[in-house]
Amino acid sequence: MHGIVPVVDCAKSLPDMLSKQFFCRKMVQTILHPEKTPEVRIRRSCGWVRSKRECYKADNADHLETVCQCFGDMCNAATSLQHVKVTALGVVAALLTAIRNCRM
Repeated sequence: MHGIVPVVDCAKSLPDMLSKQFFCRKMVQTILHPEKTPEVRIRRSCGWVRSKRECYKADNADHLETVCQCFGDMCNAATSLQHVKVTALGVVAALLTAIRNCRM
């Protein structure tokens, strides 16, 4: 499913006391479903509590997560290369699933 995500002006969408310190955040989650193909979700949002690092990763039991922060206008936008990576991951996952099902 593809949707159109509007551009958000963080300075206008956050409370006044936070709007002067905002930045852009991008979170890429890989949801690990038992016996199903992993699902990749990308979330772009405004942030106001900064991390010490530009990007950090979390590895949980049911999902993997990479969170990055950036400080310029439109800095967390999608690139055409990201779509290629996600498409390639989906094709590989589908092929692996098909091969596994053929062996059963």
